[in-house]
Amino acid sequence: MYWLLILAGALTTTPTVNTATDATAFRLIVNQGNETNTIRQTDVARIFLKRKREWSGGQPIRPIDQSASSRVRSDFSREMLDMSLGEVRNHWMKVLLSGRDVPPIVRESDQQVLEFVRTEPGAIGYISRDVEVPAGVKTVAVAQ
Repeated sequence: MYWLLILAGALTTTPTVNTATDATAFRLIVNQGNETNTIRQTDVARIFLKRKREWSGGQPIRPIDQSASSRVRSDFSREMLDMSLGEVRNHWMKVLLSGRDVPPIVRESDQQVLEFVRTEPGAIGYISRDVEVPAGVKTVAVAQ
């Protein structure tokens, strides 16, 4: 009975939300027209591993990664996917070999990611924390 009460308490707690004051090295971004303002970390992982394919309104999700050699991608993979870059690479090799899917589109810089997200309504990406977010793009908070 004691464990049931603990479990019930854990399921009813309010999720914590990362804000701009957190020490995260990146910001999660979406197109300005996207209604999403907060997204759970588990959903971010599902999106970037292509296990979640549509936004709540039915619009296709277009995840965009940064170059595997970038620091921001390493930080993002570790914090959002709970995977190292090697583990992410192995995941996509298995998926590709099975013929089930292809990895997210890759862009080489924060500016290229911003431009993609600005022009693609269903896009979601991440940029370095210190990069300014222009019009047409908005930052999304991540709930744990």
